[in-house]
Amino acid sequence: MVGGIQSKDEQPYLLYPIGNMDVDCEKCISFEGAVPTSISFDEHLHERGLVTIDFFKLYEPNERGVLFRERCDKILQVDAVISYPDETLKNLALKNILSNKSPHSNCARSYLALKKENPEKAQSVLKDAMTLISTYIPT
Repeated sequence: MVGGIQSKDEQPYLLYPIGNMDVDCEKCISFEGAVPTSISFDEHLHERGLVTIDFFKLYEPNERGVLFRERCDKILQVDAVISYPDETLKNLALKNILSNKSPHSNCARSYLALKKENPEKAQSVLKDAMTLISTYIPT
């Protein structure tokens, strides 16, 4: 970086998740339950995902308990909404939950995709989320 301006040759390692100034974070990071994982097949994007997860300690439930609790709340919220019988209300609620403006929407979208692709694993993730919520006491 020269004088606070990024050189064209520089390749950043931290993702910038706000707005559209950077690659979509969901191309680099997904979630297995409340746990973030780097997913890109592109070597540099994969590394960016890993660096971002590590730098912000996004994987640390002991250090980032509130963050994990919020992700687990989002998983339970998605699970409750998708079983709601009124399709119109369900779709409106899902639209809101999955919106980029909604906190932890990547986690919610990852869980919803898992629920469709592997319901058995999603059930295990749901159980883990419920366990964390039932045992987590903020410090």
